[in-house]
Amino acid sequence: MLTGRPVFEHESPLMVPSLHTEAAPEPLRRLWPDVPEDIESLVLELLAKKSGDRPAYAGEVYRRLAAHLPEPGNPQGALVPWAEADPCRPFRFPMAPDARPVRQWAREADGAR
Repeated sequence: MLTGRPVFEHESPLMVPSLHTEAAPEPLRRLWPDVPEDIESLVLELLAKKSGDRPAYAGEVYRRLAAHLPEPGNPQGALVPWAEADPCRPFRFPMAPDARPVRQWAREADGAR
């Protein structure tokens, strides 16, 4: 998605599966020099052939990507039906493995715990 093209391409579609299992992906910054080094590193880890070389869980990926999101907003404001829609909310406050449930944010916003 970051480059606008598939990771592996070949003139013969029958060769693409073997490229997925055997070929190293081209480093992202060679295709798009403006990509931060830590994003390139994460992408290469996500594309690693061995499962042990990939991030262990989604929460780790989220934490590494979170540094590149716009400044965090107020999660309680997103719970109010008349609040302005925040298109980045799912990324700032995900329902990922490490995320707190939305109801907990609502209780904290009301002062109850």
